[in-house]
Amino acid sequence: MQKKNRFFSVFYYLFAMLLMIVVSPFLELSRCGSPLEAMLITLVFLSALLAIGAGRKTLISFALLVSLVVAGKWIHYFKPDLMNPAFYQTIGICLIGYTAFRLLHFISRSPRVDSEVLCAGVATYLTLGLLWALAYALVDQIVPGSFTYMGKPVGENYMVGFTALYFSFATLCTVGYGDIMPVSGVARMLAILEAAGGVFYVAILMSRLVSLHSTESLRRSMKDSEDTPDPERRT
Repeated sequence: MQKKNRFFSVFYYLFAMLLMIVVSPFLELSRCGSPLEAMLITLVFLSALLAIGAGRKTLISFALLVSLVVAGKWIHYFKPDLMNPAFYQTIGICLIGYTAFRLLHFISRSPRVDSEVLCAGVATYLTLGLLWALAYALVDQIVPGSFTYMGKPVGENYMVGFTALYFSFATLCTVGYGDIMPVSGVARMLAILEAAGGVFYVAILMSRLVSLHSTESLRRSMKDSEDTPDPERRT
């Protein structure tokens, strides 16, 4: 029963991530885009709280930090002068980074490949994209003009919302369309780390899943051979 609950918690987190990625571009066209975006971010962090599978003290600390991120996001929406986005963005980066770490720990400790492990693997990949999207937004907030945008004025901060997600996943998948380019040294460093991390993650995850599947298949074949009676021993 516990395993089933864990599966659905990871599944809900994966669903929240996919929902945010799919819906985000449409929110920019809506008048209520900002509050809806805040609601989606709230949903992602709350589902991450269910997916990390940590101890009670860690969950309480995680929940308190999530409340700070959510409160900061809403305060910035209603009173932009009272809340600097860098505050809740920094906390959000720590929370999403810890979520990715917990999911990777679960995958590495899993004894077999099942739907739960596959779901956690996909969720971790999307989490890495969200992690770097928050990092890009934070860098552009601290150092304006860290990115250049094709067809847009230089010096303005566009690395927010779906634009940050788009650039992050384009870098993570090593697509590189060239419409957004990092300019500052920190932004370029983050882009290098994300591109390399995306390649290594896929390679390591595939090798881990193949290793688990091969080990499980070998264990099953050995068990079947032990259960099958040997005709020569009877004679």
